[in-house]
Amino acid sequence: MNSFVVNTRRLRLPLRMGTLFFAILAFSLTGRAQPWLTSLPEDSLGKISYAREVQLFDQYWSNRQPEKGKGYKAFMRKRWFWDRRLDETGELNSAKHWQGWEEKQRLFPVSATDEADWLPVGPAMIPTSGGGVGRVNCVTIHPSNPNIIWVGAASGGAWRSSDGGSTWETTTDYLPLLGVTSIVIDYVNPNVIYLATGDNDGGNTYSVGILKSTDGGDTWNQTGLTYQTTNYRILGKLMMSRVDNNLLVLTTHS
Repeated sequence: MNSFVVNTRRLRLPLRMGTLFFAILAFSLTGRAQPWLTSLPEDSLGKISYAREVQLFDQYWSNRQPEKGKGYKAFMRKRWFWDRRLDETGELNSAKHWQGWEEKQRLFPVSATDEADWLPVGPAMIPTSGGGVGRVNCVTIHPSNPNIIWVGAASGGAWRSSDGGSTWETTTDYLPLLGVTSIVIDYVNPNVIYLATGDNDGGNTYSVGILKSTDGGDTWNQTGLTYQTTNYRILGKLMMSRVDNNLLVLTTHS
């Protein structure tokens, strides 16, 4: 069993839509399932750069054959994903990505693709012997209308169904980051929805913090809890107090 360290603290964080109290439960899973990290001090896990982790990974596997259950395949998926998105310095500045996205929204408020007549061409078969066409990290049901369902994908955004899962739509395609690891719908005002960004399961996307919608998920804004992907933060579970809907609890890896 992995050991962990618990550190609880409460932060007052300003939001664009007001002020919210976040109680953040920060825990550091040791990552001992990844043997190339065993030489690192406990408090450095979850804080090393992507480039450093690649270096440690290559050193560890340079004279070994890949083994099942050692994290080799999961890290190679992560490496394939990130190597295609980093700049020439080996970094991905999410603040610049977000600013670029906001500028695009200002200059081109209606995308030409919204009017395009797209049809799926496949593949339509989902593998039955392992794997799949994507990973779903979370499922959240509307507090008063069970026909409204939200799911968050590892790097495919947030998806909404209004008919009990028969059809789906997304309003996050044009966000600069598409990893979603947890979704919370306000039980007092269901038009308020929070997204914990990133990929808690496989680490394929790092977090840019918590996003908030006040119109039922049609549009999204940053909140006071904001990261750059170069902070290498991975968020876990986001929860709302059943006594006070202004109190959210978030678990993180570091």
